[in-house]
Amino acid sequence: MFTEEESRCILSIQLSDSATMDNWFWSEEKSGFYSVSSAYKLLQQQSGAWPCSGAVSCWQNLWKMHVPAKVHHLVWRAMAGCLPTKEYINGGLCRGGGY
Repeated sequence: MFTEEESRCILSIQLSDSATMDNWFWSEEKSGFYSVSSAYKLLQQQSGAWPCSGAVSCWQNLWKMHVPAKVHHLVWRAMAGCLPTKEYINGGLCRGGGY
């Protein structure tokens, strides 16, 4: 199943001496809990496409709104220019069938 080299590498992995339970955490949030907004920010920073600081506060305000997730998604799509409006579809920006 493994090559001799892979087997040596696997067997050289030191096992934990800790008797405590493992825990999941998301290092991009102080709370340790995953959030879509922190993942989005991380991806934007890694790709070098994170917007200027004025836009950052706008996005932060969006994610802080106490609304259902579907509202966050709708507003995010509107701000990003991703809503399938009639103008967008008929303007040739969308390659769909116009429905």
